[in-house]
Amino acid sequence: MMPQSRFTALLLSVGTLFGTACATGPEAQFHYASTGSWVADHPTGQGNASSPTWSAPASAGQMLTLTRNEPIHLHANREQWIFFLAGHGNLFVGPEGAGFSATSAMVRYPISAGDVFLIPRQTAHSFQGVASFFLIHSPGLLPDETDFVEP
Repeated sequence: MMPQSRFTALLLSVGTLFGTACATGPEAQFHYASTGSWVADHPTGQGNASSPTWSAPASAGQMLTLTRNEPIHLHANREQWIFFLAGHGNLFVGPEGAGFSATSAMVRYPISAGDVFLIPRQTAHSFQGVASFFLIHSPGLLPDETDFVEP
Protein backbone atom coordinates (compact mmCIF):
# COMPACT_ATOMS: atom_id res chain seq x y z
CA MET A 1 0.00 0.00 0.00
CA MET A 2 1.28 3.49 -0.69
CA PRO A 3 1.51 6.38 1.76
CA GLN A 4 -1.67 8.45 2.07
CA SER A 5 0.27 11.70 1.47
CA ARG A 6 1.35 10.54 -2.00
CA PHE A 7 -2.26 9.76 -2.96
CA THR A 8 -3.43 13.13 -1.55
CA ALA A 9 -0.74 14.89 -3.60
CA LEU A 10 -1.96 13.11 -6.74
CA LEU A 11 -5.56 14.20 -6.12
CA LEU A 12 -4.46 17.81 -5.48
CA SER A 13 -2.40 17.78 -8.71
CA VAL A 14 -5.35 16.47 -10.73
CA GLY A 15 -7.61 19.08 -9.12
CA THR A 16 -5.16 21.80 -10.15
CA LEU A 17 -5.05 20.49 -13.73
CA PHE A 18 -8.83 20.53 -14.07
CA GLY A 19 -9.52 23.54 -11.85
CA THR A 20 -9.70 26.08 -14.68
CA ALA A 21 -12.17 23.99 -16.69
CA CYS A 22 -14.27 23.35 -13.60
CA ALA A 23 -14.43 27.02 -12.60
CA THR A 24 -16.72 27.94 -15.51
CA GLY A 25 -19.11 24.97 -15.24
CA PRO A 26 -21.34 23.60 -12.49
CA GLU A 27 -19.64 22.85 -9.20
CA ALA A 28 -18.36 19.36 -8.48
CA GLN A 29 -19.76 17.35 -5.58
CA PHE A 30 -17.41 16.33 -2.78
CA HIS A 31 -16.46 12.63 -2.68
CA TYR A 32 -14.17 10.73 -0.34
CA ALA A 33 -13.02 7.14 -0.22
CA SER A 34 -10.27 5.44 1.71
CA THR A 35 -8.28 3.57 -0.93
CA GLY A 36 -6.96 1.13 1.68
CA SER A 37 -10.45 0.31 2.91
CA TRP A 38 -11.80 0.02 -0.63
CA VAL A 39 -9.08 -2.43 -1.67
CA ALA A 40 -9.62 -4.45 1.54
CA ASP A 41 -13.37 -4.64 0.79
CA HIS A 42 -12.75 -5.69 -2.85
CA PRO A 43 -9.89 -8.23 -2.78
CA THR A 44 -8.57 -9.37 -6.13
CA GLY A 45 -9.46 -12.99 -5.33
CA GLN A 46 -13.20 -12.22 -5.36
CA GLY A 47 -13.65 -11.10 -8.97
CA ASN A 48 -14.08 -7.75 -10.67
CA ALA A 49 -15.49 -4.81 -8.72
CA SER A 50 -16.18 -1.17 -9.47
CA SER A 51 -17.36 1.85 -7.51
CA PRO A 52 -19.89 4.27 -8.97
CA THR A 53 -18.33 6.88 -11.24
CA TRP A 54 -17.74 10.19 -9.45
CA SER A 55 -18.40 12.99 -11.88
CA ALA A 56 -17.18 16.57 -11.99
CA PRO A 57 -17.55 19.02 -14.88
CA ALA A 58 -14.20 18.12 -16.48
CA SER A 59 -13.44 14.64 -15.12
CA ALA A 60 -14.73 11.53 -13.40
CA GLY A 61 -13.09 9.11 -10.97
CA GLN A 62 -13.66 5.42 -10.34
CA MET A 63 -12.12 2.67 -8.24
CA LEU A 64 -11.80 -0.66 -10.00
CA THR A 65 -10.51 -4.16 -9.26
CA LEU A 66 -9.71 -6.34 -12.29
CA THR A 67 -9.14 -10.05 -12.02
CA ARG A 68 -9.02 -10.68 -15.76
CA ASN A 69 -6.88 -9.35 -18.59
CA GLU A 70 -8.18 -6.18 -20.21
CA PRO A 71 -8.08 -6.36 -24.04
CA ILE A 72 -6.23 -3.78 -26.12
CA HIS A 73 -8.46 -0.73 -26.42
CA LEU A 74 -8.33 3.05 -26.65
CA HIS A 75 -10.41 5.98 -25.51
CA ALA A 76 -11.21 8.10 -28.54
CA ASN A 77 -12.15 11.34 -26.79
CA ARG A 78 -10.65 11.31 -23.30
CA GLU A 79 -7.44 11.02 -21.35
CA GLN A 80 -7.21 8.38 -18.67
CA TRP A 81 -5.16 8.62 -15.47
CA ILE A 82 -4.40 5.21 -13.95
CA PHE A 83 -3.28 5.02 -10.33
CA PHE A 84 -2.34 1.50 -9.15
CA LEU A 85 -3.43 0.76 -5.58
CA ALA A 86 -2.55 -2.93 -5.17
CA GLY A 87 -1.86 -6.09 -7.13
CA HIS A 88 0.51 -7.08 -9.89
CA GLY A 89 0.68 -7.28 -13.64
CA ASN A 90 1.76 -5.41 -16.74
CA LEU A 91 0.35 -2.33 -18.43
CA PHE A 92 0.92 -2.24 -22.20
CA VAL A 93 0.85 1.20 -23.85
CA GLY A 94 1.25 2.79 -27.27
CA PRO A 95 2.35 3.87 -29.57
CA GLU A 96 0.53 7.16 -28.97
CA GLY A 97 -2.08 8.01 -31.58
CA ALA A 98 -1.20 5.02 -33.75
CA GLY A 99 -4.33 2.96 -33.20
CA PHE A 100 -4.05 -0.73 -32.35
CA SER A 101 -1.15 -3.10 -32.45
CA ALA A 102 -0.18 -6.40 -30.86
CA THR A 103 1.05 -6.23 -27.27
CA SER A 104 4.47 -7.29 -28.59
CA ALA A 105 4.69 -3.88 -30.34
CA MET A 106 3.63 -1.95 -27.23
CA VAL A 107 5.77 -0.76 -24.33
CA ARG A 108 5.34 -3.02 -21.27
CA TYR A 109 5.33 -1.50 -17.79
CA PRO A 110 5.46 -3.89 -14.82
CA ILE A 111 3.21 -2.25 -12.24
CA SER A 112 3.31 -1.93 -8.48
CA ALA A 113 1.30 -0.02 -5.89
CA GLY A 114 1.86 3.71 -6.24
CA ASP A 115 2.52 3.75 -10.01
CA VAL A 116 0.64 6.45 -11.93
CA PHE A 117 0.14 6.69 -15.70
CA LEU A 118 -1.49 9.20 -18.05
CA ILE A 119 -2.86 7.56 -21.19
CA PRO A 120 -3.45 10.21 -23.90
CA ARG A 121 -6.50 10.14 -26.16
CA GLN A 122 -6.27 7.71 -29.09
CA THR A 123 -3.51 5.68 -27.37
CA ALA A 124 -3.99 1.93 -27.31
CA HIS A 125 -3.44 0.21 -23.97
CA SER A 126 -4.23 -3.02 -22.13
CA PHE A 127 -3.63 -4.61 -18.77
CA GLN A 128 -2.65 -8.18 -17.93
CA GLY A 129 -2.75 -9.20 -14.30
CA VAL A 130 -4.78 -8.80 -11.12
CA ALA A 131 -4.90 -5.33 -9.56
CA SER A 132 -6.94 -2.52 -8.00
CA PHE A 133 -6.86 0.94 -9.55
CA PHE A 134 -8.13 4.47 -9.11
CA LEU A 135 -9.03 5.83 -12.58
CA ILE A 136 -9.70 9.39 -13.68
CA HIS A 137 -11.19 10.09 -17.12
CA SER A 138 -11.16 13.59 -18.63
CA PRO A 139 -13.73 14.42 -19.77
CA GLY A 140 -15.66 12.09 -17.52
CA LEU A 141 -17.47 8.97 -18.64
CA LEU A 142 -21.24 8.94 -18.44
CA PRO A 143 -22.66 6.15 -16.20
CA ASP A 144 -23.70 3.86 -19.09
CA GLU A 145 -21.16 5.03 -21.65
CA THR A 146 -18.76 2.63 -23.29
CA ASP A 147 -15.76 4.48 -24.64
CA PHE A 148 -13.70 1.51 -25.82
CA VAL A 149 -12.89 0.90 -29.44
CA GLU A 150 -11.69 -2.68 -29.85
CA PRO A 151 -9.72 -3.95 -32.84
